[in-house]
Amino acid sequence: MPSWEVRMSNSRKVPYYYDTQSGQSVWDPPEELTQEQLHALPGAKQYLLGEGGKPAQVRASHLLVKHSGSRRPSSWKEPKITRSKEEAIEILQGYAAEISGSTEKFKELASVHSDDSSHANNGDLGWFGPGQMQKPFQEATYALEVGQISDILALYSSYGGGIILHIPTIGTSLPILSYVGAFRFIHHARDLLQEGYDKYRVFRIPMIDRWLVVVSGAEMNEELRKFPDDQMSFEHAVEEMVHTNWTIQPDISRYPVHVTAIKEKLTRNLAVVTPAIVNEVQLAMDELIPATEKEWLPVTGLFILDEGRNKEYLDIAVGFSNDVIKGTAVLAFVPAFLQPIVGPLLPWPRWAKRRMHPIVKPMLDERRNQLDQQGEGQADKPNDCLQWSMEEARLRGLGHPEDLLVQIILVLNFTALHTSTISFTHALFHLAANPVYIQPLREEAERVLQAEGGWSKAALGRMTKIDSFLKESQRANGVAGISIFRRAMKDVTLSDGTYIPKGTILAAATTSTHHDERNYENPDVFDPLRYSRLRERENESTKHHYVSTSAKDIGFGHGKHACPGRFFAANELKLMMANLVLKYDVKFQDEGQRPENEWLSINVMPCQTAQVLFRRRAVS
Repeated sequence: MPSWEVRMSNSRKVPYYYDTQSGQSVWDPPEELTQEQLHALPGAKQYLLGEGGKPAQVRASHLLVKHSGSRRPSSWKEPKITRSKEEAIEILQGYAAEISGSTEKFKELASVHSDDSSHANNGDLGWFGPGQMQKPFQEATYALEVGQISDILALYSSYGGGIILHIPTIGTSLPILSYVGAFRFIHHARDLLQEGYDKYRVFRIPMIDRWLVVVSGAEMNEELRKFPDDQMSFEHAVEEMVHTNWTIQPDISRYPVHVTAIKEKLTRNLAVVTPAIVNEVQLAMDELIPATEKEWLPVTGLFILDEGRNKEYLDIAVGFSNDVIKGTAVLAFVPAFLQPIVGPLLPWPRWAKRRMHPIVKPMLDERRNQLDQQGEGQADKPNDCLQWSMEEARLRGLGHPEDLLVQIILVLNFTALHTSTISFTHALFHLAANPVYIQPLREEAERVLQAEGGWSKAALGRMTKIDSFLKESQRANGVAGISIFRRAMKDVTLSDGTYIPKGTILAAATTSTHHDERNYENPDVFDPLRYSRLRERENESTKHHYVSTSAKDIGFGHGKHACPGRFFAANELKLMMANLVLKYDVKFQDEGQRPENEWLSINVMPCQTAQVLFRRRAVS
């Protein structure tokens, strides 16, 4: 049986009904309850029985401008309205600029210019409840803070356009000035995201090519995670934000065979691939850091291990990562209606694929011949992502699509290289700023390797301090200020009453969540053993791993769309960190402090000009 109580919406400032058993929230009084039962609910005395409208009603004002396509293209001041819808919106944009957040100016303009009878009351529509107004008007009005003035709303029916109260904005929502806010977001994203997080449960940020709606706090993170894919889509959000149809390739979205390969094959085969990764990491580290026991060797910039021996291949892979970022930035400045024209003209994806094709094709030909001759059961087939992707494509009836498989190789390198490089460099900087952390990590690596008889997946699993160090670095820094990306596939109303129109891009505030004192003790302090201590508690040994996610821990996302490659990435980074502390001492010049991170829009980068000093460890 439902267990209803009355709560107050933080954003709308009106009461709603919440079922504590199912978690369902509704604006309308539950039909099964009588008036007496409603008034007896917990919270009813506080929220339902005060002055004003009836339960679940709101009071709003609007400024309506009709156009020739309106149902009744006439008003109290114009017997026949001939302007177009576009002209009506342009007029409203002018009013919005005049209003500039002033409720008094709103009333003044509504009394003179609103095209309906509410002009006599300064635009005041009085109290109304669910079902009494057009759905888009009603839902957007209910998503309000008291006294806030919205953007322009083009009504879905043929009434016209109007200004209503809407989702809180960090910065200004005025048509021209919002672009100023978008450029400000490029360089001050952390401050703006934190401002919204501190003030609102749901807010929006202007970006160059769209509004981004951000949810605040663990409770809202969990709600965003729980939406089914037909309401909130991760894939469509990434496709729209990264413009994958043009920065990568359309087939990647239509046939994500690599995602299945990572989720189902790579994770299950970590024990098999670990020895090969160990070999590559050790060789690459010796080549990249040829330090001696006597002198400190400076290394500048992002820490990239060249895993792989083909230098041309590595050059293409690294370049492609930059090309995707470059293409995304270019398209952000292109109006949406022109993107299908400009997108296919981007040269970088074609260049990368053209260069990678002759490198990958011989491998594809050889493996295709083996697969055709021996079938799926061949005993000596390779155990890598290319093979798994080929097999998945075959299972999907795609045959052996060379272009798609070449593109998959590029995409896998992009997703792995970009995030792993940033993540490891963040952790390295913490180590260099605090060399005292090296010894406990080194002792753990030596002890585990001796007990396990060498490197293995099991050995890496026992390195809990190194795991904790990397996880704490991710919490303190991360690679992006937001995560849990979703695109609304239909109109949705959140539990706090915020109306989300179809097509909206949403995300969770990662950095703010990770620095929230409600979620973490001393959140602004880097505590390298934070998570290893938590795992020592009773019944906590299986929690707080680097790869774990929760509503409070969203560095890898959260839920079924959390990063599928995080298990491989965690093993790789632990391998790198363990090898590093076993072979080297590290520090900053003159025992300097860790340099501040560099934010570029939502991206969180370690300082790219900082020098880390390495010295080969003296082993007795």
